Amino acid sequence: MNAVVTETLSGLDRALASGLLPAKTADLARSLRARLAAPVRVTVMGLPDTGKSRVVDLLAGAPIVPEGIRLPAMRLRRGEQELTRITRPDGSTETQEGLDAIWAAGRRAVMVEMEAPLPALNRITLMEIGIGLGRIEQARACAWAARHSELIIWCTRDFGAPEQAAWSTMPDAIRDQAILLRPKIDLSPNPAAALDRAHRLAQDDFERVLAIDTPRALAARAGGKVDKAEFKASGGQPLISAVLKVMDRTRQGYLDRADLLLARHPEAVEAGPAIAGATPVAPAPKQVPPAAAPAASSDPVARLLSSVVAQVEDRPKQAAGLSPSSRSVLEDAISRLIAAGTELSKTEGRNRRSAVLDRSVEEISWLEAVLAEAQEEDPTLADAYEDAQAALDLVQLIQIENGPQAADDAAVLMLQLRRRLDRGLVVAA
Repeated sequence: MNAVVTETLSGLDRALASGLLPAKTADLARSLRARLAAPVRVTVMGLPDTGKSRVVDLLAGAPIVPEGIRLPAMRLRRGEQELTRITRPDGSTETQEGLDAIWAAGRRAVMVEMEAPLPALNRITLMEIGIGLGRIEQARACAWAARHSELIIWCTRDFGAPEQAAWSTMPDAIRDQAILLRPKIDLSPNPAAALDRAHRLAQDDFERVLAIDTPRALAARAGGKVDKAEFKASGGQPLISAVLKVMDRTRQGYLDRADLLLARHPEAVEAGPAIAGATPVAPAPKQVPPAAAPAASSDPVARLLSSVVAQVEDRPKQAAGLSPSSRSVLEDAISRLIAAGTELSKTEGRNRRSAVLDRSVEEISWLEAVLAEAQEEDPTLADAYEDAQAALDLVQLIQIENGPQAADDAAVLMLQLRRRLDRGLVVAA
């Protein structure tokens, strides 16, 4: 169990038990607690015959739906026993022991739910959604998936105009970390050209565009042993790595929001009774603790500052599309934010919050000015500059209002900027 997650869950429990949170804030606290205690929701979707079921098999680590069997929406989650449950159009349900997709396919179901004691399902729940060719059906499927997913993997052959139109209806929060996947790349007469076309059509709408030879990837993990070279060459390892990074970022986002909520309502946390035995949570992807980061603190603001300092694991040494000078600008900016976070995390006394606010304004102002100049020479930095502009507007407004949570909000802005800059280095790799 992740100690930071456990501590945050305990803080949320105490704040909720105190009865001091405003109604809307209490609803948010309950929602954040539920998401932190649950696996990350991953949806694999796309048009028929785009290889979705085999991708689900790969992510689950076991065969789930036999070849040639088509189901309506299917959800796979962890359970102590293997079972299959169908829901009919009238809302009635029926359950069968085992993972029995063939049985479910013959029951006129609108939803198929499966449970299995698979290790991968400790960290994710998987959903498979096939979309039809009609615009209304596609819009409904996309809207439903957006409400029930944190990560969407869109499987495609060529990401043509109908798919582009359907995808355009997705919220930005989904699109910003989604993966466009080209399964069955082995069946393409020109795999490199097929992947290049997908990149050109979709690079602005997805965080990652990947291709995979799914049968080859599955074979590389057959028999309980992994042929690492073959798994990487098939595209399996890049896909798994991309999914794990989104899972890590998603859980960290919930933690940041929860820590900010707790920082804004310290009276509720202090007044709430100690809660023994926090609910077990799905383990987060393994991280290597940064050597220079401050120790975990019970103070939410300190934890936010520690996150600004924390190093990013496995950052690529090169990111396509960035010139050496632009990369240097981003790395210098990240280093400066780390230094500011390190210094502020050691600040103590009653002037601490004003120091955090003033330093945040100073650092974000500097960053906005640097990126304003750099993006004129390199347009690839335009997004980073827009982020800095928006952050500067917000932090200046926070400074003017100077409410009781001003330092907390300023720390979160620095944290968000730090992560956006890191993504600028990583996303194109």
